[in-house]
Amino acid sequence: MYYDTTFKMRAYTKDELWQMMTPSTELAPIVETPNALDQYSLKGSSSELEKNVVPASFFLGEIALTGQSTVIYAAPNTGKTLLGLHLIMGSKVNKSKLYYLNLDDTAEGLVTKLKIAEEYGFHMLVDGHKGFEKKDFSKIMVSMAKNDECAEVIIVVDTLKKVRSYALMKVLDYA
Repeated sequence: MYYDTTFKMRAYTKDELWQMMTPSTELAPIVETPNALDQYSLKGSSSELEKNVVPASFFLGEIALTGQSTVIYAAPNTGKTLLGLHLIMGSKVNKSKLYYLNLDDTAEGLVTKLKIAEEYGFHMLVDGHKGFEKKDFSKIMVSMAKNDECAEVIIVVDTLKKVRSYALMKVLDYA
């Protein structure tokens, strides 16, 4: 026997307890009261969103997934750039849609990496060359997203610390 100590002392049998714990098949009517979040709800739009889904796949070995951000972090001069370039060269992605932002290099390093980019067919963007300015990177990305120009585009940023301050300033309305 079990006792209900909440309201009144009454003994329940195991069957009565089991019945109380078993969910009812009768559902109470749901009354939806509109609120300010309703305008943002995606409820009922999964089929529409599913049309734009591109299945994620590995690239750069099995380090990164398409459609997601991946950061490789290590101390300076430990081979992050060398590893990234090696993985790009061996990657089976459409390299004509791969953009390597070289933002932290010497003139000699730039030319060496540009020759690799040309040999393997990927793009290289460098601050101050051909009109590209790293301070405009965030604006360019927003524009590409608005114009639906991001399909299959892969962007490798070397070195992230060179673009993050501009993005942060934009978020804080300093730029």
